[in-house]
Amino acid sequence: MTRWQARIWLPLVIALTGLGAGALYAVHFAAAPDDLSRLIAGEAILIVAFGLLLALAMRHDRLRRRLAASEQRLHDVAAASGNWLWETGPDLRFTYLSANFGEATGQDPARVLGRNGAELHFGRDMPEHWQRQLTDPANPRPFRDHIFTVPLPSREPFVFRACGVPLFDAERRFLGYRGIAKDITALVLAERDTRRLEADLYRAQRMEALGVFAGGVAHDVNNALSPILTVIRSMMRRLEDRPREHESLALAFEAAQRCRDLVSGLLALIRREQAADRAIDLKGPVADAISVLRKSLPRGIRLITEIEPVPMPVISAPIKILQIVANLVDNAIQAIGETAATGEITLRLAAAADLDGYLIEVIDDGPGIPAGLHGKIFEPFFTTRSAEVGRGLGLTTVHSLARGLGGRVSVVSRPEHGAKFIVFLPRATADAMEANLADASNSEQQQQS
Repeated sequence: MTRWQARIWLPLVIALTGLGAGALYAVHFAAAPDDLSRLIAGEAILIVAFGLLLALAMRHDRLRRRLAASEQRLHDVAAASGNWLWETGPDLRFTYLSANFGEATGQDPARVLGRNGAELHFGRDMPEHWQRQLTDPANPRPFRDHIFTVPLPSREPFVFRACGVPLFDAERRFLGYRGIAKDITALVLAERDTRRLEADLYRAQRMEALGVFAGGVAHDVNNALSPILTVIRSMMRRLEDRPREHESLALAFEAAQRCRDLVSGLLALIRREQAADRAIDLKGPVADAISVLRKSLPRGIRLITEIEPVPMPVISAPIKILQIVANLVDNAIQAIGETAATGEITLRLAAAADLDGYLIEVIDDGPGIPAGLHGKIFEPFFTTRSAEVGRGLGLTTVHSLARGLGGRVSVVSRPEHGAKFIVFLPRATADAMEANLADASNSEQQQQS
């Protein structure tokens, strides 16, 4: 009842009461004039009673409206802050959820009401206080900022932060909990992404430090190789009439030259310089890599090669192809060594059937790769092996080199069925081959001089 309604109804009720009293007075006075005093007293009591009832009704209405406004104010504050209100019974089953629960959480209230945290699977890491409450319900305690996780099918878990206080009756009997809660799923996901970015930054800093160290080592090795190559070249000229010794020195010169190319490529990568890519036949550096790898294979591991006898022009530095093949074969060797002393590695070089380019495939019969790790194996420092066996950089190098050459690398694997790594490199166009022909010829002349 509003204030203006009270101003109308109060005089109206008094007037009606007076009319009723006058009518009764007229009837009783005509019938028994001696009862006039009692009639007047009765009517006065009746008027006072009606007034008291009306006052009580108006007060009750005011209190009801104030209570409703206070409750609405509380709901509005909770809704504006993204919180919702909740209550449980003494068995910790939810008995009340505020109207904004569904909007704030995206959850169906009917799925929650009448159930407790254990039935709703509030995660394995349930707050310690809540665990104590479940095991010792005779001593309920208030709690604040406890985080609960609710696993959901086919989406991220639902995470909320809750505060609550125990409720008691006049005899201190526990009635349940009442409190507020807030959905913090987005905040938890943001914190997880932040930790991932911090880990990526830390790995990048490690890579940078490793690059500085490797640059210094590569520079020293490159300086040491120069006199070695000079001496071998001089001895080869002196021993041209002795074919056996000359052939041995040629092998040593080739190995030292390859080592210098590796160091030069490493220095170019560290200094972020453009590698000396040129038009080459892919089969050449792959054959060189096979020649080197066969001599370093562990006992019990066999290397099978399948190379199509067709020209395979690509734009690359030979050292990059050698690095790709060497890292993939080394990864296969380590994979086989995890579970067996013997194994088989297949190195296949072929034209891509549906793409304008060529495929380098390395297949092993090792234990395979779990499906959940396919997207991680190319990350820096990621490895499933011990620190003594793997550093987590080989496949990262392959991925970086393939992308730098305009290609890509992929993996096909199932647990216990081995793994196949596929590197695609685009075919060099005729214009690119002609543009690089002069540079290739000059480079070969410099290597022979």
